[in-house]
Amino acid sequence: MDAQKTGMFIQNLRKEKNMTQVELAEKIHVSDKAVSRWETGKGFPDINSFEDIAAALDTSVSELLSGERFEEYVKPAEVEEITTGGLALARQSIEKKRIRNIAAGFLICLLTMTLLISHLTAPLMIEGSGNTVQVEKLTDGKIIAVMDPAVSGYEYEIDRAEDPDTGMRMAFLGCYTTRWHQITGKSGTETVLILGREGEIDGIFYYPGAEGADELIYSEKAVEYGVVSLPRLIFNYWILIWGVLSAAGLAGWYLLRKKPYQGVLLKIVMAFVSLLAGHAAVLAGSAGAIYSPKFFLTGILLTALIIYLLFLLVDSGRKQRTKAKKQE
Repeated sequence: MDAQKTGMFIQNLRKEKNMTQVELAEKIHVSDKAVSRWETGKGFPDINSFEDIAAALDTSVSELLSGERFEEYVKPAEVEEITTGGLALARQSIEKKRIRNIAAGFLICLLTMTLLISHLTAPLMIEGSGNTVQVEKLTDGKIIAVMDPAVSGYEYEIDRAEDPDTGMRMAFLGCYTTRWHQITGKSGTETVLILGREGEIDGIFYYPGAEGADELIYSEKAVEYGVVSLPRLIFNYWILIWGVLSAAGLAGWYLLRKKPYQGVLLKIVMAFVSLLAGHAAVLAGSAGAIYSPKFFLTGILLTALIIYLLFLLVDSGRKQRTKAKKQE
C-alpha cells in the first residue's frame, strides 16, 4: 500500500470526471484540505472513507488500495486478499499514529506541567533578616529562631559548618518563599526553630543579608566568618558542558551519518541535548531563585527525561515511516 500511488490514483480519477477537490470533498463529506493531502501523498484516507471515495470515483476499494486499475480479471479471492490486507494495514497505520499522537500529547502536557510547577515552586530567598527572624537564647541554654508570621509556613534551611582554621562552629539560616506563595498570598503562624544550645554554636548567620551577603545575627564571641556557599553559577558551567558535548556529538553524528552505529550515536547525543534543553528551560523560568541542589537537579532531570522521551517517540515514528517506504 503506497500513499503516493493511491493519492495520484485518486487525483487522476477525479480529473477524469472533471471534478474539483471541493466537489469530491462535498460528495464524501470531508474537507477539501483532506483531499489535497491524499492526492499529494501527505495523508491517507480514513478507513471509513474508502467506500465513499470508490463510489464517487466509480472504482473499487481494491483498486484504491492498490492505486491502479485492474486491467485483467481478478479472482474474488484475490480481491478479498487485497482488500483485507490493505484495510488491515490502514487500520494498523491509523492505530499507530493515534497511539503516537496520544503519547506525544501526554508528554507535551507533562513537560508543560513540570516546567510550570518548577517555575512556581522555585525557592526565592527573602533577603535581610529584618523582622523576618529574631534569635533568642532561652534559660535552659537553647538558642532558637522565631520566624515572623508573614514568612512562616514557607521553607527554611539550616546549614552547619565548622571553620577548620579557627574551629568556630557556625549555623546558616535562610528563609524562602516561592512564586506560588506570592500569587496566593500564603502566610502562616509564628514558627520557632531550635538552632542549637549554648556552647555548641559560636555564631549564626542569615543569608542573604540586605546587601546580598551573609549577615551575622547571633554570636557567642567575636566572629569573622562568611558563608561559603556554592554559587548558582555552577549551573551555568553545566550548561556550558552540555552545550559543548551536544555540539561535538551532533558534529560527530553528521560526519558518521552513514555508519551502522549512527542511530545509537544519535540517541547518546540527544541525551546531552535533552539535558541542555531541560537545564536552560528550568533556569530560564527560575530567575532570581536561590541555589538549591535538590530543587534544580530534580527539575532539570525530570524536564530532560520528558524531552528525551519525546525525541524517542518522534524518532520511532520516523523509522517506521522509512521502513514502510522501503517495503513499498
